[in-house]
Amino acid sequence: MKLIKNTSRLTEIITTFARYGFSPWIDKIKLSKYIDSHHPSISTSELAKIPLPDRLKFAFETLGPTFVKFGQILASRSDLLPESFIDAFGRLHDQVTPQPFERIQQVLAKELGNKINDFESIDPLCLGSASVAQVHRARLKDGSRLVLKIQKPEVVETIREDLDLLAFVAQLLHRHVEELKSLNLPDLVDEFAQALAQETIFFLEANNIRKFKNLFPSENPYQLKIANVYWNYTTHKVLALEEIEGWPLSHPQAAAPSEGRDQLAAAILRNYLTQVFVHGFFHGDLHPGNVLILPHGGWALIDFGVAGRLGLKTKMAIIKMLRALAQEDYYQLANEYVFLSPYSDRLVPDRFAEGLARTISPYYGLNLNNINTGSLLLKTARLAYQEGLQIPRELLLFFKSLVGIESIIRRLSPQFDFLSEALQFVQSLDHQVITQEEWKKHLFLLAQESEHLIKELPRQIHLYLKKITSAHYEEKAGGSGFQAIENGLRKIALAIFWGTALLSISILTGLLLVFSKDLPPNLIFMLTLGITAVFIYGYFKI
Repeated sequence: MKLIKNTSRLTEIITTFARYGFSPWIDKIKLSKYIDSHHPSISTSELAKIPLPDRLKFAFETLGPTFVKFGQILASRSDLLPESFIDAFGRLHDQVTPQPFERIQQVLAKELGNKINDFESIDPLCLGSASVAQVHRARLKDGSRLVLKIQKPEVVETIREDLDLLAFVAQLLHRHVEELKSLNLPDLVDEFAQALAQETIFFLEANNIRKFKNLFPSENPYQLKIANVYWNYTTHKVLALEEIEGWPLSHPQAAAPSEGRDQLAAAILRNYLTQVFVHGFFHGDLHPGNVLILPHGGWALIDFGVAGRLGLKTKMAIIKMLRALAQEDYYQLANEYVFLSPYSDRLVPDRFAEGLARTISPYYGLNLNNINTGSLLLKTARLAYQEGLQIPRELLLFFKSLVGIESIIRRLSPQFDFLSEALQFVQSLDHQVITQEEWKKHLFLLAQESEHLIKELPRQIHLYLKKITSAHYEEKAGGSGFQAIENGLRKIALAIFWGTALLSISILTGLLLVFSKDLPPNLIFMLTLGITAVFIYGYFKI
């Protein structure tokens, strides 16, 4: 029913892609009947002069905000797409014509009700306009100066209609176009829909700001300012924030004293690394436009619509990845990808490590002036994907944020050696990266999972014994029933032994780390290694 209702929009989408030379794909998914023959086309000779990634970029721009934002999501997926497509989609801009102020006033009146009378003025001049919202200055009657991020009228409904059609076309392309199957377009559209859903609920962004404000209050060692949220005037469609005076780092008028730029770069980097490795909660859309340089020193972060979250497992893997990158340890880097990703029978570890060596070795020894660490890690993620590994979304978001923070640092201090500084910071915070609270939480979860395992074990043993004593099993396995039972029981015994051994080691290691904070780390490591050796010795003596 929705497709019939949106036939005109589907025609517009299909015609646009046909115009930019994608008719062969349209033929394969049997949607050629939706091509509007009266629409002006681009000649084959002209299309031949435009690279494929740019043609797709132009099609997205023509189709408007939903497709522009989809292209921006694709720009972060260096694990899936060639670099030429990443570059093209990275040039997509989310600046669109603002809605007339009269329509914006209607949204405010509906969302705020009588509270709109608390405002002395709302500037009709738009500060900035994107796909979902636009920003206006405002002043309360008590003199407080605010900025209001206001959702455009009917934008959510329009996006939902486009998403339905995008999902429909993605399913057809995945099913009928062989060269696109590896991209898994339906999953990409689903990921995009989830990300966009979060961006259209402003309460979620306000909550992210609250969390960052709690982590980095006004007096912090990083010179960072985060705007206060005016909760009385914040709704699903309106975000009311304290106005911060300053210029975006991307603006020509943004300036930090030349003698203080290195110090500011260091402060921004330390704050970012603290977000990632200490709190596991970081700004997910870092770029020079989201960093304000304040007139009296310091800096501010804005636009918290996207935030990344990292668990202990991922944080530790990232630290090892950065060390492996600095030491040219390609096998360690490969191991960390394997550790974080679901099992893949396509993976050939040696081939993966050799691919990483070919990618990384030309850049070894260069600093931030010559190479972007985040971009390099995104290239390694693409290699991992080609080997069949499914890269966790939070890891890709971290890599993307690395690209952003390095572009910020480069603007302030082009010679700043990001990787070296990051490793020094992580080394100094080793005792904070694995906090006692995190270990307590993981031990609690481990205990819960162990309780489930212990409860399930008798039932699983019973089912397994029924299996190995059945006539069919004996026929398949060969040999006597007694031999089958003996082999089966031995497997069960070994499984119980190893499960108990590994569980004991995990719990003991956690307890040592939680309750022996005064013990030297090397001693804890030696104790854990000794206990592990005892279990291995016991296994081989069985």
